[in-house]
Amino acid sequence: MKPAEEVEAKFRAPSAEALESAPALLRQLGGKLGRKRRIRMRDIYLDTHDRWLLRAGIGLRARFVGRRAVLTVKTRRSAGERVARRLEWEEPHNASALRFPGPLPRGRIAAWLKRSGGITVLHPLVELDHERDEFAARLPGGVAAKVCLDCARVIGGGVPRVFYELEIERTEGDAKRLARFARKLERQSGWERDPTSKLERALALTGIEPPTAPHGSFRVRSDQSLAEAATGLLRDRFAEFQWNEPGARAGLDPEFLHDMRVAARRIRAVLRVFRDALPATFARRAEADIRHLFAVMGRVRDLDVSLGMLRKRASEREAPGAAAWVEKLERRRQKAWNHLLKCFGGERYARFLEFMRKGLAAPASDAAEAPAADRVGDRAPKMLRRCFRKAAEAAFALERDADEAAFHQARIRFKKLRYAIECFADLRPRATRKLCRELTEIQDTLGAFQDEVVLRALLREGGDRGLTAALIEARRDLERDIDRRIAERQREFMKLRERLDSKEFRRLADKLSARA
Repeated sequence: MKPAEEVEAKFRAPSAEALESAPALLRQLGGKLGRKRRIRMRDIYLDTHDRWLLRAGIGLRARFVGRRAVLTVKTRRSAGERVARRLEWEEPHNASALRFPGPLPRGRIAAWLKRSGGITVLHPLVELDHERDEFAARLPGGVAAKVCLDCARVIGGGVPRVFYELEIERTEGDAKRLARFARKLERQSGWERDPTSKLERALALTGIEPPTAPHGSFRVRSDQSLAEAATGLLRDRFAEFQWNEPGARAGLDPEFLHDMRVAARRIRAVLRVFRDALPATFARRAEADIRHLFAVMGRVRDLDVSLGMLRKRASEREAPGAAAWVEKLERRRQKAWNHLLKCFGGERYARFLEFMRKGLAAPASDAAEAPAADRVGDRAPKMLRRCFRKAAEAAFALERDADEAAFHQARIRFKKLRYAIECFADLRPRATRKLCRELTEIQDTLGAFQDEVVLRALLREGGDRGLTAALIEARRDLERDIDRRIAERQREFMKLRERLDSKEFRRLADKLSARA
């Protein structure tokens, strides 16, 4: 499966009359439109009973035009602001082969759904009757586009619900030029630019609430026992971890896997910070299983980040050899994702989920002995002071010529500090926010440094075996660029670490590590 990127500018038209005026507005701004093509469509959006696809950040649409039908999988979350960027994957079918509720006809989309989520039966979620006027267009700056004037009626519910949209979908050319044209059109028309999908608008009109990510309800208080705080935090972190699983399994929007790994890091942080207050057998097993999953997810995440860097450099022509390596790393990414799915479907993962559910369902230990019964307000300062000290020591121990492993270790120390601060954020929320802002640039710089190191390692993986002369030469060019960027990030960090000695940073650190 290799979805294509959809890049489009979308506008909400206030009325049918306003929508009809859109071609004239586009021509006024320098657009050249071809002949109008009118299309009548019926769109059925599909999902499972438990809303697996919505949770995975995916819209699945069956579009019927006459006897033809097209299944479309599209990520719901837009990766852009000025223009909407989504991944899209289409598969044509005979309209008579699609019957819902029921299974999808055989094809790559059906195979992908079964493999990633075990999905075999789908149900209608919302249905649209859709009229479209479509134009092929050439916009200023050489952007070729498909212009669509859409009138969509939500079917069912008794009361007619209609909305109007103008879509300008890039077919060729620079996305930045499309964004500039969209800004001019926004000023000229006064219409609201809207990156939301038709599915999201239809759900809002029908009153169907899409599932939302859990927001931690547990609040750490200074008078709680360490055991109570640890259990409450673990429940929230584990809920975040499970929420992101469908999106990580689907493999289309890389941010779900990233968020799942962040939740795993937060679980590990709680296990580490509160290790003396948790049952030893629970903490050891949970840490071992999380570490195993983290490593499997990490391989996919590393490839996602590296592919994003290569695609960006290729599109901006910063590195001539970047495009040549994208396809090679995409194949590795597919293998890594296959391994991740195998891990998610394995017995070890099922046992881990059951172990965590049972372990966290029990109330927090009310044992009277320390340290489980110690107050959070008494123990948090010591824990945080230790994390501050270790991060500062790692930062100031670095010399300009230190090896890359030492910078990576400093990054780990700052991550541990950040997650430890998060554990006690409820005690002093304002000071926590300010301190995290101070740490963000340091963390981002060390993160960018490590991303370059990982990209270089992936390019070197396997040596020269099976590589063409062109790929080897492209790798040399990329490595020179990577080495330059690594040196820049190191110099940036050496300047940024001085903040750790600033009065503001010390004041905030002292405030957070004071007895509550």
